[in-house]
This record gives sequence, structure tokens and C-alpha cells, in this order.
Amino acid sequence: LDNDYPESLKNIDDCPIVIFIKGSEEILNKHERNIAIIGTRKPSKNGKQLAFDSAKLLSKDDHSIVSGLALGCDTAAHQGCLDADGLTIAVLAHGLDIISPSSNTRLAKQIIEKGGVLVSEYSIETPPQNFMYVQRNRIQSALSKVVILIESDIKGGSMKTMEFAKKQGKEIWIYRPDIFGESTAGNEKLIN
Repeated sequence: LDNDYPESLKNIDDCPIVIFIKGSEEILNKHERNIAIIGTRKPSKNGKQLAFDSAKLLSKDDHSIVSGLALGCDTAAHQGCLDADGLTIAVLAHGLDIISPSSNTRLAKQIIEKGGVLVSEYSIETPPQNFMYVQRNRIQSALSKVVILIESDIKGGSMKTMEFAKKQGKEIWIYRPDIFGESTAGNEKLIN
């Protein structure tokens, strides 16, 4: 009911009743300029570089990057965006007082300092649980106009995000699997 609640979240099934934010809320409502970059936590060297470069290039074109602050492709995407002095949205699967993985604590701080935002549907002191990572994926997709899959296996959490993106009618971009290594069966399945 709040005027600041992102319009893009109001339009999905199972929208969060409330969201918690830390940082600049303005970019949450710039749905037309938000692009999600997602992928495996264990990317190939090429996948990690592609996530970084894609985010950097899109940020230079005034797009905000949405991702989940997880290891691998998410981390590289947030870093590429910040390297271009862009704005990035990190959707968390736990309360805002926790950064998981803890190795991304400094990255989370940089996101806020550079004008980005951390978002969660979970209240403070809520620790992460496996189902929360799947639930946060629907928010990543909802906040974005386009969802880009860098690299994923068939059972990766990124595949759930792609399911949400299809259901929400998002534009989907998928990198060809032949430019990576062995962990791209998810890319191939989606393209086929």
C-alpha cells in the first residue's frame, strides 16, 4: 500500500507483503532500466569474466544491475557494475543485518556507498534457509525488465529464476553454452 513499494513487485504472483531496503530506493522503481544478471556460484573462468564484462557494459549504458550477492556470477556482476560506477540492486535471501556469504560483506557496503541498494523480504535477524534463495529469485526477476543467464547447470538456482522470468513475461537472454565449459547444461536446455 506504500507509494514507494516497487510497481514491478505488485504485478507478480506471491508478491512480498513487505520489503526491507538498505540504500537508495529510487532505483527499485526504474524497472525499465534494470537488468538481472544471474548464473552459477561456480562459474568457469569465461563465465565469471562474462558476468563482470556484461554488467560493466550495461552499466555504462545507464542500466542498473540486479543480482543476488551470491558467489560466482552474482558477485562478478555486482563488481562489474561498480567498476563502471553503475547502480546495482542486491536481492538477499535473509535479513539485511546478515551478509551471506560473509566474504561479500565489503561488496555489500560498496553497493550502498555507490548509490545502490540491498533488498530483502525477510526481517532483521532472519538467517538464510535453502527455500529463501528460491523465493528471492522471483524478486530478482520481477525488479528487472531483462534477465540474462550467464552460465548454469540444469539444477542450478538460476534455472528457477528463469522459470520466474518466463512466468512474469520478462525478456530473457541466454549465453550460448559453447563459449564456456562443462557447467552450461542449463543454458543448452533453455535454448533448446
